[in-house]
Amino acid sequence: MNDFADRLKAARRAAGMTQKEVAEKIGVAKSTYSLYESGKRTPLVDGVKLIAKTLGVTADELLGLPQTDEVVWLSDNDSVIISSYRNLNADGRRRLLQYAEELSKIYKKD
Repeated sequence: MNDFADRLKAARRAAGMTQKEVAEKIGVAKSTYSLYESGKRTPLVDGVKLIAKTLGVTADELLGLPQTDEVVWLSDNDSVIISSYRNLNADGRRRLLQYAEELSKIYKKD
C-alpha cells in the first residue's frame, strides 16, 4: 500500500462511508475506487478534489501535504464573484478591485 491509499481509506472510514457509496458520489465504478484504496491506481487531480469534498477532508490531507489552521471552502457567492472577475477585461478588473476596497472600508467585519 502507499501513503495516499492509506490516507484515502482512513478518510473514507472516518466519514462512515463504504467504497460503493464514495464511488457512486464521485461517479466512478466501485472497482475503480477500490483500486485507488489499494494503491494500484491514482485518481486525477479533479478526482482527488471531488473525493476530498465527498469525504469532508482537504485534498492536501489526502495528499499528505502540510495543513493550515483553517480550511476554506468557497461559498456559491464567492464562486460567482470570482467567475465574474475572471470574465472582465483588465480595466473592469481594476475598477472592481477599487470598488471592493471601498466597500470593505465601509462594511468591514468586526
